Amino acid sequence: MDGKKQAFNVFKNVRKHVRAYRAFLADAGIVPSKINALRDFEKIPISDKATYLKKYPFQDLVIDGRIPPMVSLSSGSSGKPFYWPRTDADERAGGIFHEKIFRDIFKLKGKRVLAVVCFSMGNWIAGTFTQASLRHVARSRGFEHLSIVTPGIDRDDILQILEDFAPSFDAIVLFGYPPFLMDVVFGARERRVPLKDLNLYFILAGENFSEKWRSLLLRQAGVRTDEIRSVSIYGTADAGA
Repeated sequence: MDGKKQAFNVFKNVRKHVRAYRAFLADAGIVPSKINALRDFEKIPISDKATYLKKYPFQDLVIDGRIPPMVSLSSGSSGKPFYWPRTDADERAGGIFHEKIFRDIFKLKGKRVLAVVCFSMGNWIAGTFTQASLRHVARSRGFEHLSIVTPGIDRDDILQILEDFAPSFDAIVLFGYPPFLMDVVFGARERRVPLKDLNLYFILAGENFSEKWRSLLLRQAGVRTDEIRSVSIYGTADAGA
């Protein structure tokens, strides 16, 4: 579907089911029933934290006033963390997104894969959302042999997994913050973990990096740099995938 049409469909659903958005439109002098075409939709004011998210009660920001089963906090880099809810549908979408990486980019379908979630498993979205998304991947055809461990940001636990559990699998996918995963790789080398034998892949988020940095990570991990072994999904964590 065309991106503008999809956004317009979201608008029509939200104006019907979200009290805060109806109030936001009213405050801006917008009559929702008169927004019936894309040219009208383009006149709607932009919402942000100050004018929308922090202005209205939290229960008015969610569909039909029902707070979804999962809630994460943003990092608070703009001053104060915000609570971001997500539904089962959001996590299914995350599963589809991660499955495409596993299947179409890494070509791991049908293999015994160990996913090691090295994002923090606290309030931030990355760790818990990744875990939930991977559980959906594990239910997908061709990924019945996917297993997931969640050591979070405990480097010693991660190194122990690489040392004595990872060799049971055909491939290992490490998820994490780029500088932290580089630290994990150097730690594994210090402990003489045979990284070349582990068939490592990386999914990175939380910070951008250069191609020079990526090449260094792969070389240190014993991975050929002429193969696609790393994917960056750096973006807005608040939006999930």
